[in-house]
Amino acid sequence: MISFLTFSPFAEAKVPLKAAFIRDHQLWMIEGDKESQLTTDRNVSSPKWSHDGRFIAYLGGYENGEKTSLFIYDTNQKGSYQPYVTTVETRNFKWSPISNQLAYTDRGLLNITKIENGRPMGFENVSLGVSDFVWFPNGKEFIVSS
Repeated sequence: MISFLTFSPFAEAKVPLKAAFIRDHQLWMIEGDKESQLTTDRNVSSPKWSHDGRFIAYLGGYENGEKTSLFIYDTNQKGSYQPYVTTVETRNFKWSPISNQLAYTDRGLLNITKIENGRPMGFENVSLGVSDFVWFPNGKEFIVSS
């Protein structure tokens, strides 16, 4: 018995490709065939998209990489901002799987962002003594380790 599978070489995407990447230590985005540089003044690393693709959280710091802070780029407002009054030094941050809420650890504290006018802004403490965490799929709870 001989069977054949055929594939159509043409596929039509309704939404253009959208990706974030780092080039020369700066944050860039490509949408369709257009590239845009999103940052110019900091050494960027670890970009992560929010669940709906509106926000990109990333670490930004100085060339030596000693001090990095958490920033968010808003693709609607076309600009970066720090969502917290104080500088947050972290290497561990993750978006909720269901909302634009960002969780991060800072010196053993697990915090989550509040939402103001549709943007992540401010934070509230969730747990002490946390070294790592993951969101539950429901986006409301965490598994933590210390």
